[in-house]
Amino acid sequence: MRKLISKDLEAAKEDQQKAQAHEKLLEALVKQHDFPVPEALVEHQMNVRLERSVRSLTAQGVDPRAVNIDWVALRNHQRERAVDDVKAELLIDRIAEAEKIDATDEEVEKEINSLAEHSGESATALRARLTKQGVLDRMKSKLRSDKTIEWLYRNARIETTAKSEK
Repeated sequence: MRKLISKDLEAAKEDQQKAQAHEKLLEALVKQHDFPVPEALVEHQMNVRLERSVRSLTAQGVDPRAVNIDWVALRNHQRERAVDDVKAELLIDRIAEAEKIDATDEEVEKEINSLAEHSGESATALRARLTKQGVLDRMKSKLRSDKTIEWLYRNARIETTAKSEK
């Protein structure tokens, strides 16, 4: 049992480190490429970020309407990060095209099966629901982005620095 827990903790730590490395990689990529982005995409991304905040409050049992938050200011505060998110998406898409990276039907099927297993729903029913909701294309796009980021990670020159001890 201890070995299993230790193995799970080690895997979680590796996943967290990899996620941080991917995030740093995207930050560096965006920083190296300065270009204007369509305002409509930035506005959409700001709305997405605000919706996430509202869902997070709701998940914590807080009524977003009852909270004394200046929603307009909060939304506008998201602008810089939204611009970076849009730039990252556009760069990832361009790299995926250049490198011919795409999500295969098998990878989409594997993701659906994994989600179905976690939700207790059949894969067929889940696929039908996702198709009806229009989420299947977004899922495929997310898988493509994830594959592209992983490709960048494997092909990037990464310098690691040791944290200084206090």
